[in-house]
Amino acid sequence: MDNLKSTVVKFNNLIFGRVIQKIGLHGLFSKISLPRNSSFLEIGCNDGYSLRIIKEFFVPEILVGVDIDELAIEKAKREIIKSNLDDVKVKVADARSLPFKNKKFDGVFMFATLHHISEWQKVIKEAARVLKKGGYFIFKEPLAKFYNLPLARYFDQPSSLFSEGELKKELKRNNLEISHWNLRGFYKFFLKASIEGVCKKM
Repeated sequence: MDNLKSTVVKFNNLIFGRVIQKIGLHGLFSKISLPRNSSFLEIGCNDGYSLRIIKEFFVPEILVGVDIDELAIEKAKREIIKSNLDDVKVKVADARSLPFKNKKFDGVFMFATLHHISEWQKVIKEAARVLKKGGYFIFKEPLAKFYNLPLARYFDQPSSLFSEGELKKELKRNNLEISHWNLRGFYKFFLKASIEGVCKKM
């Protein structure tokens, strides 16, 4: 059973990191329009592959990735070198207390990160704080009901669980107005247990 779990986790990481990320994120990114001189932040950049997708799609002037995992940041640095993205910066940082000034970024991105953080409300608050007025918060997250699925036991367990309603409430509390909201099935096979969203900072 442990070997099966390990295999599924590795497969999960591969799918999210390469195939579904690129195809799915392009569709999500098409919901917004930002100029090429924009400044972007990705919270929970992991190995840096999604930074590459963001850079290729939007061509921002500034792109920064943060992750609390030092090993992940080292992998991200290697991805940046491999992809010739010398102007992309990454650093170790806690999403609950971001090392950036207020209203610094035009876009904040976060993919399958929020459920790994126990104080997830603080992450939403920080994302809103560093966003400029009129900027966008773009995210994808599994909801609490995903972890009720039998298959969920083979995946990394979350540090926090939240419903669709709880997430919407927290976004509203931080002046993040929803412009796109889509419930999706997990890998298109299961009930709609994950969310992709785009919110505008008001």
